[in-house]
Amino acid sequence: MTSKYDLDAISEAAIDYRTDEKQKINADRIAGVSAVERAVQGLIAADATIEERAKRVLNDIFLELHHRRVEQKEVKNFEARHENEVAREALLIAISETGEPEEAGDMVRRRMLLTMTAEEFYDIQPAPATDPDGFPEP
Repeated sequence: MTSKYDLDAISEAAIDYRTDEKQKINADRIAGVSAVERAVQGLIAADATIEERAKRVLNDIFLELHHRRVEQKEVKNFEARHENEVAREALLIAISETGEPEEAGDMVRRRMLLTMTAEEFYDIQPAPATDPDGFPEP
């Protein structure tokens, strides 16, 4: 079955998004701590409940990802570890931007495609319809 979406566009959007995340998580490192990590540490220093709330949100996301992997059945261990690491980094970035673990968790659920499709998240429009010869339909 072919997709009505341009899979190359989805792949490129995903790569660009992850590249941006990696730049954010590694930006302005001082003594091995990035600006994002310092921002989150500052929020935790100001409100001691943030760390516990963030841990709960992250554990919930890990559980949701695990359930999805169980449904997919053929996910390798390294893929699961990578997916968890992406979720953890995305949560750090989102908390540094919102200051609220629960709101950040909702953002991460969308980013990890738990609550929406890749096409919706990356705002990819359907590819133009083509006839069997590959020419655009009128």
